Amino acid sequence: MTRWNPLRGARGWVLLPLAGFAATRALAYVPSNQPAKLPGALDLISAYVPLSAYVVGWFLAAVLLLTASVCRRADTIAIVVLSTMWVIWGGAYLAAWVIACFNDETSREWLNASTYLFPWLAVIGLLTRSAVSEQPAVAHE
Repeated sequence: MTRWNPLRGARGWVLLPLAGFAATRALAYVPSNQPAKLPGALDLISAYVPLSAYVVGWFLAAVLLLTASVCRRADTIAIVVLSTMWVIWGGAYLAAWVIACFNDETSREWLNASTYLFPWLAVIGLLTRSAVSEQPAVAHE
């Protein structure tokens, strides 16, 4: 007898906690949860787009990742949305850290940048490795 497993194997189990990560980020930036003084990175990106718009981006990533954990068709768009949010956030924290360094201020925003950019690099690396290993072998003459 086979067990019922709604998740798509290992890939589904990886996408599920990523959905939790994105949902947590969405909740963290809901206007009522925002601190009075924002970190430099969030000041930087909220100068162009309000943080509430990023709530939508993180929430969209969470829903797409949750969907992708059970439905293969949502994989690509879910990873693209999550990667976009990681790069925006990581880039903003990295830029804020560089700005702080030039202003002779102490800043640990490099640490926040790494929590977004290293997972992004890991996912990109894994997907690249997966795509290469799934290609059919070419017969050499």
